[in-house]
Amino acid sequence: MKRSYLGILITLISLAITIGCKKHLTYQEILDVELAKDDRYDSLFYGIHFNMTTPAFLDHCFEMNQQKIFYQYGVGSEVIIKFEKGFKYPVDFVFFPNLEKHLIQELKGRFSYYGSNPFQKDRGSHVLIADLVRQMEKWYGGRKFIKMAASEKWLPEIYIKIDGNRKITLEENIITGEVNVLYEDLKRIL
Repeated sequence: MKRSYLGILITLISLAITIGCKKHLTYQEILDVELAKDDRYDSLFYGIHFNMTTPAFLDHCFEMNQQKIFYQYGVGSEVIIKFEKGFKYPVDFVFFPNLEKHLIQELKGRFSYYGSNPFQKDRGSHVLIADLVRQMEKWYGGRKFIKMAASEKWLPEIYIKIDGNRKITLEENIITGEVNVLYEDLKRIL
């Protein structure tokens, strides 16, 4: 009987060591693997996608505004979406794509908890970015976000998710308490 417990214990220890030593891919390795695939992930959110034309984007925003899903943000041309569910607190997402060559190949935006400010510890960018990583992994599936050092040592880490051609980068703005997002098509049509 003692031998069977010893065998089980040795098996469990071996399994733990094997799992613990599993090699994590570096950013460059993930990038190389994903770019080598023929898979395209063009969907961004709410019907917006890479290679959407300017007129199609504007028409889509008008339709989504009529359904009270998208709203005009301020006096500019940015769009805002309000998320009431899926986060610790309601979230505002303000965005507008880069319409280079009249196609969406890059989209920048910023997330913030509704009514938050940088001095609220429970609603700061460090809380929101964890909330976004969790929620976006549900929305998009595929690879998990990886954490990487920011360009400056004093800045918080950034989170990057790459699936095929779609790269999503999340970065805290510690001044405003927002989280900046960048969607990029890594296989842009030239």
